[in-house]
Amino acid sequence: MVKVVLDGVSKHFNGTTAVDKFNLEVNNEEFMSILGPSGCGKTTLLRLIAGLEPVSEGQILFNDKVVNEIPPRDRNVAMVFQSYALFPHMTVAENIGFPLVVRKNPEEKTNERVKEVADLLRLPHLLERKPKALSGGEQQRVAVGRAIVRKPDVLLMDEPLSNVDAKTRAYLRAELKELQRDIKTTLLFVTHDQTEAMTMSHRITLMRHGKLIQIGSPEQIYEHPRDIWSASFVGNLPMNLFSCKLIDKKGIRAIVASCFTPQSPLNIMKKLKDQKDGTQFTLGVRPEDIEISKTQKSGLFCEAKVHLLEPTGDSLIVSLKVVDTIIRAKTKPGFKIEVGDQVYISFEWNRSHIFLGTNNSELISDMNP
Repeated sequence: MVKVVLDGVSKHFNGTTAVDKFNLEVNNEEFMSILGPSGCGKTTLLRLIAGLEPVSEGQILFNDKVVNEIPPRDRNVAMVFQSYALFPHMTVAENIGFPLVVRKNPEEKTNERVKEVADLLRLPHLLERKPKALSGGEQQRVAVGRAIVRKPDVLLMDEPLSNVDAKTRAYLRAELKELQRDIKTTLLFVTHDQTEAMTMSHRITLMRHGKLIQIGSPEQIYEHPRDIWSASFVGNLPMNLFSCKLIDKKGIRAIVASCFTPQSPLNIMKKLKDQKDGTQFTLGVRPEDIEISKTQKSGLFCEAKVHLLEPTGDSLIVSLKVVDTIIRAKTKPGFKIEVGDQVYISFEWNRSHIFLGTNNSELISDMNP
């Protein structure tokens, strides 16, 4: 199999930079997700690896071999597109076997390989049907089957689950993860869906404006965001961000913000020990790290009014108004609370994040041990 390396890769279109000095190593047999908002250059990155677009700068290497000038047909790369791109006049079997037919593979061996792939993807009962007779999930499995039938070294997937319903998407996530493990191929999976990236990947590459922002395991990306943008982008609910200032009056130190009274949590004070009086920073707290109580007790430092309730079945999302700030918290669905209720909140300080400065600043201290 293949290790894929991008060394300073850039792509320019008429003065616009779609991919900017991208450095990435994807290990052999790794499931790597490229996660980012629409228009950030994810699809262009895949097309560069596939050879469908020429590289403007830098090198792409497969197992230390530069492939910039190698045409797509000779890279042994397969790509699954968002639109499936199945041939409507062909049966499922003919669609899956098409890459082998165009390579003039013997008919008997083609039929054997199609059967192997159909068994792997649980498609044997559909082999004689045409695409119009298939569900979205079935069409996606056929598209995957066509991609893997010739045993590619690298499998590229461009938003492959975006056209199926939520229930089918959840099923296909598990199926694709299991498939990649079974066929042992290097897989790059482009998505803007964080759930897909978090649940399927060995590692995630976070991308914005054509640049690599952060790379790490799903846990690292979520628990240790590099900067404010990463912290707010990753997570089903955005991280709550508070503009804060450090005050130091004759050795008495505290953090202040417009929406809560001065606080001096020990672990945060320790992380800010080298910062001076007046230092501005952003405090990040995820919704699940906020405690809500209907009664005041020790540690609950902030009064809030319930602004909006969003039950999701397995949780309750509570929007709280504190002065002019809306704070979102996530709690258990059985929590009895009504819009307009006065409540008290506190933060789980040891899971909070500090970003020095007030713009898209980098993380200066991570509260996790």
